[in-house]
Amino acid sequence: AASATTEYTVSFTASTTLNAGEKIWINFPDGFNINNATTSAQLDINGAGAGAPRIAADAIATTSANMLHAVILTISNAEINAGDTVTVLIGNIVNAAKGSYQGVSFFTTTVNSGLVDGTYFGPDQQAQQNGPPPVESIQIGGTNTITGTVKVREADGALRTVTAEEAAQLQVGMGCPDMMFFVGTKQVASDGTFTYSYVLDASYVLFVMPFSETSTFFESYLSPNMMMVSVTGNEAVTLTPIFEVPNSFIAGTVTGGPANYNSQIIDVRAYTADLQTFHSVFTSTAYTTTGLNASGVGYFRIPVRSGSTWKINFETNDTIVGSNGSEYWTPTMDPVYVSDTNTVTTTAAAFVQANKELRVTIRNSSDNSIIRSNFCISVRRSGQEMMGPMMGNEVCSASGDYYIMTVPAGPFAVQVMGAGRGFKEYPVMISSDAATTTKTIIMESPSNYTTGT
Repeated sequence: AASATTEYTVSFTASTTLNAGEKIWINFPDGFNINNATTSAQLDINGAGAGAPRIAADAIATTSANMLHAVILTISNAEINAGDTVTVLIGNIVNAAKGSYQGVSFFTTTVNSGLVDGTYFGPDQQAQQNGPPPVESIQIGGTNTITGTVKVREADGALRTVTAEEAAQLQVGMGCPDMMFFVGTKQVASDGTFTYSYVLDASYVLFVMPFSETSTFFESYLSPNMMMVSVTGNEAVTLTPIFEVPNSFIAGTVTGGPANYNSQIIDVRAYTADLQTFHSVFTSTAYTTTGLNASGVGYFRIPVRSGSTWKINFETNDTIVGSNGSEYWTPTMDPVYVSDTNTVTTTAAAFVQANKELRVTIRNSSDNSIIRSNFCISVRRSGQEMMGPMMGNEVCSASGDYYIMTVPAGPFAVQVMGAGRGFKEYPVMISSDAATTTKTIIMESPSNYTTGT
């Protein structure tokens, strides 16, 4: 509950052996009062029984050094083995006000505070372990629950729950586009289930992803597409993300890219309302070397399931830049209907050069003044589900009076994001006849404010 004194139960799976004297750190967001944090004597924190590792009642400390806001527990009596599930209790934490709070992270250190597993500063830092760092947000005051069971539909149509071995390769992520925060990830339990509790009223996007970069399970099945959920208070929502067996392929060619480009992987994503599948662009139809060949041509062959129409996106993490400095956007491709189990070959699609400038002016509705900060803009092609040609194409500060981006000609949606303002889109047509296109967006200003201490 908001502003309440609370005991937290923290559970995680150790990726590395932790010796007696080493430490478990739980970093809370600002707004939580940890000054009087306590812990009771915990004589068995990994379920080992007699002789188990423990946390003594006085083996607790807090720190606000190095931009942390952490409670530190010291292990005693015995070591924790890699793979053990560890559960510890922390009491007398005073919650923040109602809301979603980011920056919760769990990590482990040596006696001298050298990092063992996880990251000091959450998901923005490379983790020491092979899997993702155990990072969550905390929802204070939410009254909703979102649960689910991950299932597989086999080739004969039979539907089953994932096995414990398969579940160990899976995690579920959830984000909130309404309030612009990432809720966190949940590793799928051995019985195939996952749960998000105390969820605030809002709309959320959930997605299933591999727990590590290599997953035999993900390589064998088509994964469920992202799921949208809206909750409005005291709701219990149940989801069933379903993996399916591929039985066909979509093959194609992309042209007009920079010669011999291999600076990053160009991904192909095919998706329906229920399923999605990923592959890469290769230099030849041998599909062994990722990238584009000497002619700027690439090839893909992506597994799908017949009987559906598949939309196709080409995605990269960063801007594609040729050796001459030219910037390219990935191709667009019409949806492809796969009627049977034969491979469907598409018409070649071409990269396009981003040689147009988009200038966006953001003005305040109350006085028409220009807003030069506290907003980010990005663009995506009209009709595409994903943001832009790559993730992270945001511009978050104005250059003079404009937020400026380099884009190709065509129809786009300008996405505007601001803290406390949410997320909105505005259509814009980038002219092929002009070097520069301008767009003015009027942001409504609040007419009433709530103050407090």
